[in-house]
Amino acid sequence: MQIALKKGTHTLSLRASADGSTVLPNSDITLDKFVLTDVTDGESTVYPASTIRLAGAATLAYDASGSRGAAKIGADGRADVYATAFQSGYYDVKVDYRTTGASDVAVDLNGRRVATGSANAAGTWSTTARLHLSEGINEIEVRSQAGIALTAVTTTRVASADSSAIKVEAESGTRAGGARVGSYDSASGSNVSGGAFVGNLGNGTGNTLSIPRASGFNTAGDYDIVVKYANAEVSGRHDYNPQVVDRRLQVTEAGKGRVGEGYFRYTYAWNSFWERTIPVTLSTTGGAIVLGNDGPWAPDVDYVVIAPARLGQPSTVRIT
Repeated sequence: MQIALKKGTHTLSLRASADGSTVLPNSDITLDKFVLTDVTDGESTVYPASTIRLAGAATLAYDASGSRGAAKIGADGRADVYATAFQSGYYDVKVDYRTTGASDVAVDLNGRRVATGSANAAGTWSTTARLHLSEGINEIEVRSQAGIALTAVTTTRVASADSSAIKVEAESGTRAGGARVGSYDSASGSNVSGGAFVGNLGNGTGNTLSIPRASGFNTAGDYDIVVKYANAEVSGRHDYNPQVVDRRLQVTEAGKGRVGEGYFRYTYAWNSFWERTIPVTLSTTGGAIVLGNDGPWAPDVDYVVIAPARLGQPSTVRIT
């Protein structure tokens, strides 16, 4: 939920009634806490070296006055940051490090190389790349062949860059086989976008949803496909524990074959739509993106957001 706040003090409340007496549909709410996050440009999260997981021969050292520690990384080590994104979208990911001479840095995001940088002399440096992060936890891996002392990784939300991602409502795509458009009215309490979704995907190769290539994702390269989906399938019977089923969704690039897939967890109700991201690498400029599953049923799809994995080129600047 997004709300606009003016400068000053505010009181937030959550109610199950719009008018104070009539209970809203599906209003069985158990509240743990409020988390208030600035989703406009500017809010940063800093992951200092002392909180970063180290692998291989990487070590944590406190060899600089006033330092919160630095992760010393060479060719046989790496640093892993598990960064939280409260919403899918673009973030500036900044890597701060020291070098004793010319060196390099490489950044992998969720398993694929997204940025590299180089320092041409000893000093303190920052390498920044504008990357698409998925809602939830993202794994950022930092490596260096020549060696660096990593001091921090910072993520900063850049909501204004989200216009580079393209949202496509599922019902506007091309359906094949038994794929169908379904709907939920506003009284159902569903969070479906535009009231409609596409179901009956999968259960064989014939039931698919195709999204034609368009401006914004009509070049070859790395993309994130954010899928808003619902899945309330259960299997068999259990007297007190539902046997929930994770449904698989496969992504195919027309003319090239499968480029990605993911398992989509149970969302408790068919009219409750959650979000999951599938990273893909597209190799054509015009091959449609096809969603389905050659095995069992795929989840229902509300919409997809197709986002380049990185915007622009990384930059490296010397601090001192």
